[in-house]
Amino acid sequence: GAVLAGQEWAWPQGPVTRPPGSRRPDTPTTTLATHTVDGHRFDLVSYVDTAGALCLAIDRDGRRDASARGIQVDEQNLASAAMTMATREPRTAAVYGRVHDSVTELYAIMQDGERVDWPIYDDARNQERYFAVIADSQALADIVAVAPTGSTSLKRFFGMWFNPPPGPGPRRPRA
Repeated sequence: GAVLAGQEWAWPQGPVTRPPGSRRPDTPTTTLATHTVDGHRFDLVSYVDTAGALCLAIDRDGRRDASARGIQVDEQNLASAAMTMATREPRTAAVYGRVHDSVTELYAIMQDGERVDWPIYDDARNQERYFAVIADSQALADIVAVAPTGSTSLKRFFGMWFNPPPGPGPRRPRA
């Protein structure tokens, strides 16, 4: 579930102050795609937030789950992404983001070497191109965006997204 700020759970509840750029219940949205994986529905949603920034979100099972705003791409960085992941089994990850206008294909590479092509969605309202890859986080090895001039791998982010941070290792008792 969501982490609540103090003003959202305190009683008596005063007015809730939302930060600039929030998505309110009446914010117009465009659902670009819906995927059902492991019995859960993932909606790729675009909208303009209250501060006027272009945003992309994943809504899970009809509830807001995660969003990103102002996603930047260029000729060298053909794709940029955000992600959300279920913390219980199965560990389904939704990696979603924006691709450059020159991108012609986007695919995931699984740990077993399988290539899975994913569609790119043109958002007529925001004039941007978006994607969503929904997969088992332990099986996903890379996501690649391809354009005539080259490709961009998102694998460099995987360590941060899918692996626990390095720690000092097990403590050993002193003699």
